[in-house]
Amino acid sequence: MCAAGAGCHQAGPQANRLIAEKSPYLQQHAHNPVDWYPWGAEAFEKARREDKAIFLSIGYSTCHWCHVMEAESFSNPEIAAFMNQHFVSIKVDREERPDLDRQYMNYVIGVSEGGWPMSLVLMPDLRPFFGANYLPPDDRDGQVGFRTLLQRIATLWETRRSDALRAAADGTQALEARSALTRGAATAPDEAELDRTFEDLSASFDASAGGFGGAPKFPRPVVLNFLMRYYARTGSARALDMALETLRAMARGGIRDHLGGGFHRYAVDREWRLPHFEKMVYDQAQLAAALVDAYQASGDALFADLARETLDYVLRDMRDPEGGFYSAEGAAVLSERHSVEETAGRFGVSGRDVRARLAAARQILFHARGSRPRPARDDKVLVAWNGLMLSALAKASVVLDGPTYRDAAVAAARFLERRLYDPATETLVRRYRAGDAAVAALLEDYAFLIQGLLDLSETSFDPRWLAWALRLQAQQDRWFWDDREGGYFSTRADAADLLTRVKEEYDGAGPSANSVSTMNLLRLWQLTGQQRWRDRADATFRALSPRVARSGLALPQLLAALEFSRSHTTQIVIAGDRDAPDTRALLKVVHDRFIPNRILVLVEEGRQQELVAAQVPFVSGMGRRSGRATIYICENSVCRLPTADPAVAARLLDGARGHNQRSARL
Repeated sequence: MCAAGAGCHQAGPQANRLIAEKSPYLQQHAHNPVDWYPWGAEAFEKARREDKAIFLSIGYSTCHWCHVMEAESFSNPEIAAFMNQHFVSIKVDREERPDLDRQYMNYVIGVSEGGWPMSLVLMPDLRPFFGANYLPPDDRDGQVGFRTLLQRIATLWETRRSDALRAAADGTQALEARSALTRGAATAPDEAELDRTFEDLSASFDASAGGFGGAPKFPRPVVLNFLMRYYARTGSARALDMALETLRAMARGGIRDHLGGGFHRYAVDREWRLPHFEKMVYDQAQLAAALVDAYQASGDALFADLARETLDYVLRDMRDPEGGFYSAEGAAVLSERHSVEETAGRFGVSGRDVRARLAAARQILFHARGSRPRPARDDKVLVAWNGLMLSALAKASVVLDGPTYRDAAVAAARFLERRLYDPATETLVRRYRAGDAAVAALLEDYAFLIQGLLDLSETSFDPRWLAWALRLQAQQDRWFWDDREGGYFSTRADAADLLTRVKEEYDGAGPSANSVSTMNLLRLWQLTGQQRWRDRADATFRALSPRVARSGLALPQLLAALEFSRSHTTQIVIAGDRDAPDTRALLKVVHDRFIPNRILVLVEEGRQQELVAAQVPFVSGMGRRSGRATIYICENSVCRLPTADPAVAARLLDGARGHNQRSARL
């Protein structure tokens, strides 16, 4: 494996153009003998001027097979010389440009198998006419090698150009067909979709090993979020058990880093034992948030401990000194798995003794591991993934009573505002690394950051974060909204280097930006009372309704938003000094309970209340009673009698939760 940093390459006589790029993945190829170009006008113009096809390679820094192909083919002087003679070669970091990755993956899965590194050949106008994933350098076990394919494609280009043009036309037509937008439905999905999706998940649940389906197994926290919300709505013990047992199975398995904390990207086996070792910050963020919810819903301290372990790993190993969070790191672990009981029997000691010795051994091994070279770390900061970390840290800071997490969330938000936001144009930039901010922000950058800011505003109670979320939502609507069908495009209309413009409609390893945006709009509507936010959420539901009808399992995060929109939302306002003991006692009552369908606002007398009321008008008349912190519990803007008594507040909130569950059963 590579040592820390971006230098995961074999040194050549001189660097190519990628040496000037900030992406760690691109820099890993900066000393290849291949004359690599970054994606951009210089490469496109060279291809047109020299009448050459473009070889496009898309990957990411922690991708195992990307490193293999780099070592086998891109570091091979003979293969590189042929590439330099016959092609203009371009490297793309899929994490910087997921829009390009998604576009060309739609083509590749139509002609080959999806995966990374993605290998394509394009016309100079960027239309693809060949696509594959990893290729061995030479013919092997019946598979045509990279060298052979390059030679065949060069011959095709030089002697049968009309065939290449025809393949590009066919490929582009197929790409447009696969990317074509489904016309929205006249109505949003109905609540029966929630029950159907729950039944589908129940049928695919692996009762013995946790998770859903067979190998490989991904964490897919969006499914866990849906199940826990479904439990809160219906009281279904089955829904909660499936979510909790999946988290427990992952905690027991090799997908968890038992020494340093955090979770690997996926398991290659059914029992979660054998991980694919890279760690992605978006997985840590989503799983930490799911673990916090699991702790609230179950009261099982295991989930609180796992959430802390995961977040502490991120703060220790994946945090930029300025406050942002890095993208990923690779890893490799060699271990054998034995149960506590097997180990106790083997050595003639008690299970309790084994557990105590394991705890001590983990610390010894962790410190020993720290003396070795670190795995390669991708230290670019992406707005979207940092938005997910904001949400996780904000939730953990109040549920786990962790001021360190709150401070980290605030620092990250300030970093993003300072380094990746232009207040003059109110627009975001997607990527930051080594002092450089670049790449136009995509829909997911806006959506995930807005979600993070809404979560931060409900925990820090600083009105500046809600104000920023509102400004960003206005810009998101300006750049990405589909006026005809509703919902949001993934890219801006002025993205000139794309062949198609698509809407994301799948909640996979992470939530789709449309699903997150729909929930953001509903939360903004509940906070501000502005009907336009609700109207846009409803239009997005209608736009994605045909996809939900085909398979609710494709969009569990959107269905979580649907559940929110169809339930009684509890609006909670606490009037009091945020640091006063009586205020904190009321906040604890709220945070001790799993109430996913609620908004929480704190108002303090004076300027802070004026600022909050300007954004959340319904809090205008709410204040402390008899000099004591007071809680107001409302549903659909109809409030119960305010109280300063935490015990009374607890009964009122428990009654509201029971009402939601009873309403869902009717």
